Amino acid sequence: MNKKLLFITILLCIFSFTNLNSCGTIRGKITDKIQGLSLAGANVSVSESRLGSISNKNGEFTILNVPVGSYELNVKYLGFQSVTTKVEVEDNKTSFYQDFDFCQYILQKNQ
Repeated sequence: MNKKLLFITILLCIFSFTNLNSCGTIRGKITDKIQGLSLAGANVSVSESRLGSISNKNGEFTILNVPVGSYELNVKYLGFQSVTTKVEVEDNKTSFYQDFDFCQYILQKNQ
């Protein structure tokens, strides 16, 4: 009886520990909307968290170990309008967001 109780207790502990660490991955690519060029160095962040990434030379980014849930993904790049989109992160899955198209700001000189 004691061995069964110990075994069940261990299984419950393992099960509850794995559920606490349910995470997924967010991947995407960032491009210039007009020229279609990849944008390296864009700042990508997950709202209400400290998670984020910077796009590589191909405009691609990856954010690992994002807790399961709904978030806003904020993408910023100097000289371009910021983009925000909603993302759903599922357990042990990769959420892929293709083509964050950025429009360049038109800077005007004050005279």
